[in-house]
Amino acid sequence: MIDWIVPSNPATFDVDSAFMDRDQIDWSEARNAHLQTGDRVFLYQVRPVSAITHVCTVIRTGIPSSDMLDDREYWGDPNAFSERQDRTWMRLRGIRAFEAQERSLLAVDRLRDAGMPVAPQGRRRAPAGVSALVDQVLATVVRTAEDLISQEQELLRDLGYPNAHWSYARGNRGGMRSYRSYDDALNAPAAAQALALLRAYLRAADLVSSSDYAVSALPTWSAPKEFQRFVTVNGSHTELFYVWLHSDPGTIESWGIRLPGKYKSTFSLPAGIEVQPTDTNDVSSSGDVAFSGQSLDQLLQFLDHQDVLQAVRTTAAMRVRQRRLDLHNPYFGALLTSNPEFAEPIPDPSSEYEVEIERRYIERVARTRLHQAQLRREALRHFPHACHFCGLGVVEVLDAAHLVPDRQGGAASMRNVRLLCANHHRAFDRGLLTWDEEAGKFRRAEHAAPVPPLPNAAEPSAAGS
Repeated sequence: MIDWIVPSNPATFDVDSAFMDRDQIDWSEARNAHLQTGDRVFLYQVRPVSAITHVCTVIRTGIPSSDMLDDREYWGDPNAFSERQDRTWMRLRGIRAFEAQERSLLAVDRLRDAGMPVAPQGRRRAPAGVSALVDQVLATVVRTAEDLISQEQELLRDLGYPNAHWSYARGNRGGMRSYRSYDDALNAPAAAQALALLRAYLRAADLVSSSDYAVSALPTWSAPKEFQRFVTVNGSHTELFYVWLHSDPGTIESWGIRLPGKYKSTFSLPAGIEVQPTDTNDVSSSGDVAFSGQSLDQLLQFLDHQDVLQAVRTTAAMRVRQRRLDLHNPYFGALLTSNPEFAEPIPDPSSEYEVEIERRYIERVARTRLHQAQLRREALRHFPHACHFCGLGVVEVLDAAHLVPDRQGGAASMRNVRLLCANHHRAFDRGLLTWDEEAGKFRRAEHAAPVPPLPNAAEPSAAGS
């Protein structure tokens, strides 16, 4: 499989509308670029967007004009359509139409940093760095509030939360840096929603791979009795983001993003978003304003504007310089860190709550589980719904199996993933199956015991064996 970058001009063909209405489109083939079935196509929309906007997979090539899909309604330039009638076409199936926030991560300046020297003028093979960047966005950015919350719920279940009944408690936790504060926060009924809010902000602020911001768990220094802060994100000396809980039921009360006052009247605000001065007695800079809302949908809508995204990112870059250790909860830090390079050392246990086994479990889940649910969803979109070894077609027991293990640096991408049933995923992890790269299929390891269900010899193509 080869990754390609293909320029897309909305004045010629409205690819955004086409993929909103259908999951497959036809694209003219070039005589000097030989794309094959199974290749991936990154559609790069030219100015003013200047970013990768869609990821597709080639599902058919060599289609004559007489057999192409009838998509003339999306052609803005009839002459361009007529000029291509003597060509053949390839059929593209959409994998992801990136939204504004995602497109900012795949803008031309990011692509240059990833190894693409100039904006693409014609279709070309994607540099390895660009493929890795696209895979990172596919694996870490999800599209809906429901997806984000579901991902956090899965993580909390892996960690064993909730493990106690939530009750309001001011103080008596050993401070915002303690394991007790972290533990109480994750027991809150709205912990999944609060974590989803937090992670959405960190992605928007480009702090996912940063080790310099501080995150506090249940900080009590500014909490009135009826509300409780779930978390705050701080720069060197300035609060950047916060989430409030209702103290009694433990549900979300509001979230807020702190920005310099010059942005007060800059944005067109979605319904439900308010702007107000901040309290100059807290860690926020004097003159800041807080843009606040109540739901994750509102936050995603707010961040889905390029001017807002730029303001959030610029403010974070300006204020995140060095972590304030007195405000940082290392357990939350480990939970939020997906890159081991930035893992926060956790201090030795100092109470009955801060036990070694908890630390190790938090780190393991944070590093290997955060992307797994989204990766499986993408694999189910990309591959036929059958085990690649035995052909079992029961979706509920299909896993996304890494060909090169995550712990060995294997990418969370479709090139490094195949669908396996639960039995054969475990067998592959234990060395009972091997992956034949040249043949593109799994084989039973030499002298390994057979693991049912066995491949159907009459249907080798479906089983992939």
